[in-house]
Amino acid sequence: MEPITHMIFGLGIATLSGHDLTLTNPVYIASIAGAIAPDLDILFRVGGELTYLKHHRKTTHSFLSVLFITAIIPLCINMFIPLESFWETFFGAFGGCISHVFLDLLNSYGVKLLWPFSRKSFSLNLLLLYDPVIIILSLTMFFARNLGNSIMYTTTAIFVIYLGMRYYFRQRIHRYLTCKYRHKKTIKIVIMPSLISLFDWDFLIETQKQVFVGSIKTLSKEFNLKRKLKKHSKNMLIKLAMKTRLASIFKEFTPYFHIDYFKKDGKHYVKFFDLRYCQNKEFLHSATAIFDQKLKLVEAVFHPFSVNRKIKLSPQ
Repeated sequence: MEPITHMIFGLGIATLSGHDLTLTNPVYIASIAGAIAPDLDILFRVGGELTYLKHHRKTTHSFLSVLFITAIIPLCINMFIPLESFWETFFGAFGGCISHVFLDLLNSYGVKLLWPFSRKSFSLNLLLLYDPVIIILSLTMFFARNLGNSIMYTTTAIFVIYLGMRYYFRQRIHRYLTCKYRHKKTIKIVIMPSLISLFDWDFLIETQKQVFVGSIKTLSKEFNLKRKLKKHSKNMLIKLAMKTRLASIFKEFTPYFHIDYFKKDGKHYVKFFDLRYCQNKEFLHSATAIFDQKLKLVEAVFHPFSVNRKIKLSPQ
């Protein structure tokens, strides 16, 4: 989710405290601060874009970081505004912070909840990165805060129902694709929210010989197969590429990737594709490892957001 959605959702969380909104109310300040604090990992951009991508939704999005951030926020606020209740401010910060991690957990990018003990990324694949329904519900909760608790309970119930509906439709699409590809000997079917459409879902289907990437409409099940990728056997080049720093970074970056191999102008190319995001039949994130005729790695490049963007790594 982008910062505006997190901030608005943090405001909605703060209204549950029953406090009046003022510029100096520590509960609101703590909740908003908690709701945007995990995205302070943007400061890793100082070390370059690759450093940021390695740490995004990891260092500041884990359970351990949530507890640390929640404890720090009331102490910082108390330096400027004396707190009447440390614990109310603490729980305001905790509510904002945990709401941030929860919303990020609901989309396909995922979060590394168990860092630094595990690098595994968790994702529930339910919401868009920019979900208009979440924004509308958060604004409703905020602006209707003076109309009584019934509005708060109703808005919360609608939020839960919305998540339930998203889960239902995702499972419905999963069953449909399982039936459609039942003769393909499928290994894995992953359904993810679309990047741009509230009424579409993206999918990837892995079989023994191929990987299918596409999108499908929620109600009509109108089908758009974007890419059909042939799986390569793990030859010597792919095995060498998988041992590089580039592969290590890419595997940590995404849980769903495909490896392609081809030879051009006397050089061997191993391509990595992030299967989560495919627009106009092109993958948003990719990487390239290039080997010479002696199978020595001569170039390693990460392509974030576009194949034309290049972050070069030192060959290892």
